[in-house]
Amino acid sequence: MSAQLLERLSNKMEKQLIFNETKLKQQLKMAAQRFQMMSNKKLALVKGQKIEIARLLAEKPAKEEKALIRAEHLIREENEVEAYDIIQLECEILVERAKLIQCNKKCPPDLESCVSTLIWASSRVDVSELMQIRKQFRAKYGRKFENNALMNTNGVVNGKVFAKLSLETPSDYVMQTCLENISEERKVDWKPSHQLRKENDFKSSSVSPITRAMPVEHVTIY
Repeated sequence: MSAQLLERLSNKMEKQLIFNETKLKQQLKMAAQRFQMMSNKKLALVKGQKIEIARLLAEKPAKEEKALIRAEHLIREENEVEAYDIIQLECEILVERAKLIQCNKKCPPDLESCVSTLIWASSRVDVSELMQIRKQFRAKYGRKFENNALMNTNGVVNGKVFAKLSLETPSDYVMQTCLENISEERKVDWKPSHQLRKENDFKSSSVSPITRAMPVEHVTIY
C-alpha cells in the first residue's frame, strides 16, 4: 500500500473521529478504577519484595549484589504506584470537568496538564482506556495538541508522573539508600560494603557494572 493511500486513509479516519463527552467520562471512570486496582496489586508486590531483600541482607555473608538487583525493581514498582495514584486522581478530576471540556473549543488552561499527562501516559502504561481517552482528546483538540503532550512540550506533563515513569535506571546511591531503609525498617544488622555519598549519584551515562547490566524495560501492566 502506497504512502499516499495510507495518508488518505489516516485523514479519513481522523475526520470520522468525533468527541463524545459521555464516552470520555466512561473511559475516565474505568481508567481510574484500573489504576486503583493496579496500585493495590503493586503495593502487595512491593511488600513481598522488601521481605525478600531483607532476607538477602540478613544472610551471612549478606548477598548484597542480589539485593541491589532486586532493589532496582522495587524502586521502579514504588515509582509506578506513585504515578498511578496521580493519574487516577487526574482521571477523577476530568470526570468532574467533562462538561467544561465539552463546552470549550480549547483546553481550559487549568486542565491542560491533566489532559496532557493522560495522553503522554497512554504510551507508557499498558491501559487500554488511556488510548481511548487519548483518541477523544485528539478529536477535541487536534493532533498538534496530542503531539505536544506526547513530546512533553514546555513541560506540560505532570512533572512527578514524568519522572516516576521515566525509563532511566536508578543510581547506585538511590539503590543503596533503598537497601539501608529496608534493613532499618526490618531491623536487619547490615551495612553496605562501600558507602556511597549523594554527590556520587551516578547518572544513566555513568553507572556501575551492576546497574549497566540491568535491562531498561517499558512499563507494562500484567
